[in-house]
Amino acid sequence: MKIVSPRQMSEIDRQSIESFGIPGLLLMENAGIKCWEHIKEVLGRDKLFETNFLFIAGTGNNGGDSFVIARQAWLAGISNLNILLVRDNDNTENNIHRNICEKLGIPVLLYKKNNQEISKLFQTADVIIDGITGTGLKGALHGSAEDLVSLANSSTGQKISIDIPSGLGEDFKIGFPVIKADITLTVGLPKTILYYPSMRIFAGRIITVKIGFPLELLKNPPDSGNFYDIDTLELPDIPLWFYKGSRGHTAVFAGSEGTIGAAFLSSTAAGRSRSGLVTLFTDNSIYPSLSSKAASIMVAKLKSDNPDLSGFTSLLAGPGWGTDKRSRLLAWLFESKINGVLDADGLKVLLELDSEFIKTPGLLNGRWVFTPHPGEFEHISGVTKEEFLLSPVPFMKTAAKKYGAVIVLKSHVTFIVTPEGEYSVVDGMNPSLGTGGSGDILAGIIAGFIAQGITPYKSAVMAVTLHQKIGQLCYKDNGWFLAEDLLPYISSELKTGGFYG
Repeated sequence: MKIVSPRQMSEIDRQSIESFGIPGLLLMENAGIKCWEHIKEVLGRDKLFETNFLFIAGTGNNGGDSFVIARQAWLAGISNLNILLVRDNDNTENNIHRNICEKLGIPVLLYKKNNQEISKLFQTADVIIDGITGTGLKGALHGSAEDLVSLANSSTGQKISIDIPSGLGEDFKIGFPVIKADITLTVGLPKTILYYPSMRIFAGRIITVKIGFPLELLKNPPDSGNFYDIDTLELPDIPLWFYKGSRGHTAVFAGSEGTIGAAFLSSTAAGRSRSGLVTLFTDNSIYPSLSSKAASIMVAKLKSDNPDLSGFTSLLAGPGWGTDKRSRLLAWLFESKINGVLDADGLKVLLELDSEFIKTPGLLNGRWVFTPHPGEFEHISGVTKEEFLLSPVPFMKTAAKKYGAVIVLKSHVTFIVTPEGEYSVVDGMNPSLGTGGSGDILAGIIAGFIAQGITPYKSAVMAVTLHQKIGQLCYKDNGWFLAEDLLPYISSELKTGGFYG
């Protein structure tokens, strides 16, 4: 599925009306009907008639959607509902739906500050449908809209936002008033601003609602990204006649005094990700510990800054690596022209390399994947977390082009960007993955996929998707887990996912 900015979705809406002749009133009607179907599903049809609904209708299309949903509920026989207007307006399509609701006898009230009746509506509401503002919001909410957001957030009722939680917009800043939704029913295609890390926390569970936009407008909108959930993992099949040499050979450069776990986790993850062979290069001081621990991984002493890399089909450098005297080795790995992954301490070593060396034509050329968390991306990009977590894609595109690398920005939502500007989004919202060593495993999975000849970008997307899936499965089975608990789930998920044979 594609993911678009609010402006791109507005353009799809405009083209649907002007080029395909679909009236805006019909799109609004479809949106309301489809949203109501989803609301019935998530609330449970048997509980609908016991639920007190409060619909908040703003002056835009989201307000019109609220009227349609309220009408659908009323016609289904639900009488315990009220519609609250932010203010009177002259939006023709919005008012058509409002008038229908009023003629049907649905209670429609105009918001008045410090009104006891309105305050009681929020206190008694079981479900609040948020149609205050949409994606076109500029700046912060104020006046009646801000008041209503505050009242909704203070209510114990479940909040369901239409298209986007009111208060979010493309120029959103931390501290702006915004609905904290339990569910967001986003219309047409997923919106980038719902998944930006600083905004994702307001959207709750996000459901994409299809309302009848022409498929050719949704298939590949200009400048759109790719959206993946945990059930969209697709890997090339391994032919039945393949053996360990056919499945690739990963070289892992990892580990130092006190961090042998990172080396073990990343190299084992690569092996469990279908790489036929894995060799772990590590320092002499920790070689004995790792060689006895890693039964299925070949462990080799790192004897120089220019090891023989012939026969390897992917590289991984950085997990638990330390930063002392690693820059010449990293330069050697980059110059090898073998596809690879740079993680953790490797990203610190990256900054020690000469800037002119990084600019060498064709040095990386999209062959390497960098996997920073927000703190590490702040260092390699020179942009503060406060800036890029509000809108990561533009800053990631700049950094990816600068280094010539695919960048995976790890957060509660993960963004993957190529040097050419293509990007993908994988939703997460799984705090159980926030445990030491989880990132080492992700890096190993990416390297394992690359070893099999899968492109670095596709390997990164698939690995992030798999990582999120096994995180959910592991938490479901074990509760809060340690990173090593994830390892068997790599193998079982690749098997049960139907990726072999």
